[in-house]
Order: sequence, then structure tokens, then C-alpha cells
Amino acid sequence: MSLPQKWSEMITQIHSMESKHHVVIGALLKKHSSVKLNETACGIMVNLSTVTESVLEEVQKYIDYVVTQESTLQTIEKETEQYKTMFY
Repeated sequence: MSLPQKWSEMITQIHSMESKHHVVIGALLKKHSSVKLNETACGIMVNLSTVTESVLEEVQKYIDYVVTQESTLQTIEKETEQYKTMFY
């Protein structure tokens, strides 16, 4: 059984994120009682059949926020390095 495309993309994005973001996403999922989480030796497994569209949207908003913040931070770091080379 294959996942819908949007879930596959979201899972790929989550896997590429740092673990501190996994914790936040886990907390987002945990606050919804309908979402079933199972802890294993490999980590937390999410039963995707229990995840509603609104929960997916909430997780996607967080992912978008993180991507935007990281992009902004990279831009600021590049500008800072440029100023360092110009003035020092």
C-alpha cells in the first residue's frame, strides 16, 4: 500500500529535519487524542490512518515555518560573512 504523494513528501521533509524538530512534531501529533502513536526501539511510529487532514495541515505549517526560518538564517549568515570581508 503506497502513501498519498503529499504524505510521502511530508515524511521525506521530516526525515531530513534535525531531531529537535522531530520532538516538536511529535508534540503536535500527541496533542490530538485521535492520533495513534506507538513507541518502538527505533522511535515513535505514527498510525497515519488516524491522522486527520487538519493535523496534517498543522504539521505542514510547522515544516513550512522551519524551512522559512532556516532560509532566512542562511541569508543573514551570508550577509554577515560579506560584511566581515568588506570591513575587516
